[in-house]
Amino acid sequence: MSLTDKQKRLLQTILAEPPMADAKFGELQRLLTALGAKSIRGESGQTAFALPGGVILVLSWLNSQESVRGYQLASLSQALRRAGLAEK
Repeated sequence: MSLTDKQKRLLQTILAEPPMADAKFGELQRLLTALGAKSIRGESGQTAFALPGGVILVLSWLNSQESVRGYQLASLSQALRRAGLAEK
């Protein structure tokens, strides 16, 4: 797994307390893919991600340019920690 410098900075801001990233859904998709997550497209604007360690994360948005909301960042931060990806 190899993260770009931008992805490393994004990961650090997501894992901050509280999560403070200013990111679009497309950026998060690319970060999660780089971390080894598999995207599973759902219905009604929801996407599920299967993270390493069997952790499933479901987030809702309309398009890849939509900004991520604070509660979504908090859920993402918790899921990354449960999956053991906070140390990357």
